[in-house]
Amino acid sequence: MSQDEIDIRIGVRKERQRVWRSNRPQTWAIIDEAAIHRMVGGPAVMREQLEHVIALMNEPYVTVQLLPYEVGAHAAMETGPFTVIDVGSLDVVHVEQHKSVLFRDDSHEVEEHLRVLDRLRMKAHGDARTKDGLRSALR
Repeated sequence: MSQDEIDIRIGVRKERQRVWRSNRPQTWAIIDEAAIHRMVGGPAVMREQLEHVIALMNEPYVTVQLLPYEVGAHAAMETGPFTVIDVGSLDVVHVEQHKSVLFRDDSHEVEEHLRVLDRLRMKAHGDARTKDGLRSALR
């Protein structure tokens, strides 16, 4: 990936974050524990990201859960990372891939992703254990 492509992706993500913060939509994120231990961007970047997630957990419209290693293989390993977006009368699944982004609005696909999300929610840690896990990764 070229530096221009990286800069564009960073710009898009920053704009998406700005819009998200201004609209404050109800947000539920499930983070695989492996993601908080995989070094990306160096220690300073990882620390900043983990601190940011912990701070977001104090917002009333944000729920974050950590999916622990001991869960083992799980449903999202087949689907890959995804976001379910409720846009009123329509739910859409957003799938970010290596070089592209997919939006799916087929009701069967959306339902399958919602089932995966429900299974992950049940297996993931609650608020206190998630914060403990994130803080532990900061050390």
